[in-house]
Order: sequence, then C-alpha cells, then structure tokens
Amino acid sequence: MNSQLEEQVASLIQECQDTERQKSWLLERVIRSQRLGNELATAVKRQSFRVKKSKSTVTAEYTQARAVNEQLKQVMETMNTEFPQLNYTFEGILNMLNINGARKFSGPTEDGACLCIDEENAENVAEKPLCP
Repeated sequence: MNSQLEEQVASLIQECQDTERQKSWLLERVIRSQRLGNELATAVKRQSFRVKKSKSTVTAEYTQARAVNEQLKQVMETMNTEFPQLNYTFEGILNMLNINGARKFSGPTEDGACLCIDEENAENVAEKPLCP
C-alpha cells in the first residue's frame, strides 16, 4: 500500500516538474514572439527595410542559416537520446531551435517586400533604426 502511494506521489512530482518546464518554455516562446511582433510591426510601418547586401547574398545566407538550424536540431536530438540524464538541457535547446515565429516564414520574398540593393548599384545607404 505504501509503495503504491510512493509511486503515485513520485509520478505526480514528475508531472509537476514536466509541467513547470513546459510552462517556462511556453513563456519564453511568448516573449520571443512578442519581440518578433514588435519588430515586424515597426517594419510594416516603414513598409520596407533596406539591406546593405545584394538579394542573392541575403537569400544564400537565409538558406545557409536554415540548413545549419536543421543540422543543429539533428545533433541535439541525437545527443538527447544518447545522454538521457541531460534531457532537460537538451530539450531547452531544441525548444529554442524550433522557434520560427507565429507563422512559418517561407523565406525572403521575391516581390520586393525587402528592398535589397542591387550589386551594380551598391552604394552605402544608411539604415533606419528599428526603434521609433
């Protein structure tokens, strides 16, 4: 009887710890989402933003960053299975790697939402700050 109660208490404590961990992750995601929302709202108010790099460079960097993110996810998932005692740390890192914003961002658009400077006409243009 006592062993059953101890098992139930242990499972409840584990569930509480898991719930607390999920709560902190969700709070972190909400805060990051709010920051992203503020930055996007500022960019929308300005209607566009300038990038000092060419469009091909921006697209290449974006593609490379996505590939690195996917590789990091695979490494962290492998480490998570090989070192279960560090599960909490690895899940926190995986949670950060899975943050992409409120909607899935498909990448830099081709319709000019990002005004990029052409390579031929690359002149030094001052950028507007994100904060108003």
